[in-house]
Amino acid sequence: MTADEKAYARFLSGDEAGLTELIEIYRKPLSDFINAYIKDEHDSQDIMLDVFVDLVRKNRFRGESSLKTYLFAVARNKALKHISRKKAQTIEFEQAQNYIPLAADANAQLISEEERQAVRSAVRSLKPEYREAIHLIYFEDMTYEQAAAVMKKSKKQISNYVFRAKQQLREILKEEAGQ
Repeated sequence: MTADEKAYARFLSGDEAGLTELIEIYRKPLSDFINAYIKDEHDSQDIMLDVFVDLVRKNRFRGESSLKTYLFAVARNKALKHISRKKAQTIEFEQAQNYIPLAADANAQLISEEERQAVRSAVRSLKPEYREAIHLIYFEDMTYEQAAAVMKKSKKQISNYVFRAKQQLREILKEEAGQ
């Protein structure tokens, strides 16, 4: 059982601190994920809190997936509903792509800010489903199965999205480098 699932179990058994711990674990990742869809930090915070309200009131989490997968799936659905209400034209991942996680090796940490900007720009130019798959796999450290559950796609579709996204990113970055 993961730390978040232990916190949830504690909450279910009456320990309010368990819910507080869950919110601390997922506040920023969920807000960033939601904000990538709706481009409004205030509404993102409201929707993030609504995800936790649903978790507490509706109690639909049955353990069929990880708690993280469940929360991100609920967040995605709420963000999409918000977008449809606002009649947004596109789904972008600008906020979520404003950071590149640092890898364990020193070489990855030496990437210049210009290169990071080029990567962010390249990621923003991908198709929405490719961006979403890349974000879930690489920025949220989800498995392909978890990303598939969030996006309501098959594991194979997620694999294809990630593969195609990487191909497109290579081409875009080659063009920008003038190669």
